[in-house]
Amino acid sequence: LDARLIPMNRVDVLLIVFLQYIYMFSTQMYMPLFLNYMPDKKCTDDAPRYCYKVEKKCNHCVGNCSVAHSICDNEACIDSIQNSSHFKSAAETFGHYCQPTYQVFRTETVQYCGVFVGTILFGTLSDIYGRKIVLLPGLFLGVISMLLSGLIHNFAAFYVFRFLTGFFNGNSMVVGWAFISELAAPDKRMHLRAFATYPMGRAIITLICFLTGEWRLANMILSCICFVMIPLIWFLLPESHVWLASQGRQEDYEASIDKMNSLAGFEYFKKKPVAVKKKAKTGRTLKKLIDHPILRKRLLCLFSLWFVTFYTSYGLTLNSDGMFKSSFYVGQFILCGLLVAAKLGMGALDAFVPGMNRRRL
Repeated sequence: LDARLIPMNRVDVLLIVFLQYIYMFSTQMYMPLFLNYMPDKKCTDDAPRYCYKVEKKCNHCVGNCSVAHSICDNEACIDSIQNSSHFKSAAETFGHYCQPTYQVFRTETVQYCGVFVGTILFGTLSDIYGRKIVLLPGLFLGVISMLLSGLIHNFAAFYVFRFLTGFFNGNSMVVGWAFISELAAPDKRMHLRAFATYPMGRAIITLICFLTGEWRLANMILSCICFVMIPLIWFLLPESHVWLASQGRQEDYEASIDKMNSLAGFEYFKKKPVAVKKKAKTGRTLKKLIDHPILRKRLLCLFSLWFVTFYTSYGLTLNSDGMFKSSFYVGQFILCGLLVAAKLGMGALDAFVPGMNRRRL
């Protein structure tokens, strides 16, 4: 990141790196694309060699490979079919999509149910107890859940751990962004959006799956990558001074500012007196949020924006295994490249084009 083009200091770069690490775990939302991958047809390895066609991610036996006119009637054909399988997935390992129940109750369904619960729970907890204290334990447990989902050999346990992975994804998606963005200067938050992105995390997942060729090893490597960030964030970053100020904790607020200024090597933030928090007379409820005209308007705007964005994004991603059928990974890398370029383009427009503010973008 060239500071001559986009003025940034070491704190800005550090926050971008940490946010990208957090997004590396959050992009487990895209992992079902690989967990569900199945080739068009396949053959068994052991004799007698049987051939299968794959429909709705389920193997259907065609016949003995030695039988004339079978799709695998010779060794060359067998080798060709086996080599066309780009990735050994959980769907192939467990074969659960051959049961009608799991055609509906899919891996991504379980994981996204976990995300739904996690975003609500962890978002609420982070408002009460703080960003850092909620984010890091959630990341740790989430990485452990992700790791175990790839190590176990029991299908029911696999679904349980994918649910938990999604559950803790809800933490990283909501609290992770809130924590890092509150530590960044307001005029640098667009840089966070441009340079630390879900598409980049997805590209890294795609690359690891391409290099490993099978889901268990890919899952293990991704877990190790995500685990590295947890102690680094714990030791290097303070609690969000924005959250501390909202709680009226002047001393802790100043300590957080001091640590950020020390990391930057100059006065990155200026201190200011914080108002003493008054005890709320009544608790926060969804009804109060809806009844308040300004908050209701903001909630509806954000909901519509994020719902359409993520619905489109995940819908395209999870159905993108049909792109470039002759080369599964070519389609994935092209799609990732386009998304990363779009994000960087938005950041460049915000930085260099006068009048191109965030609302217009």
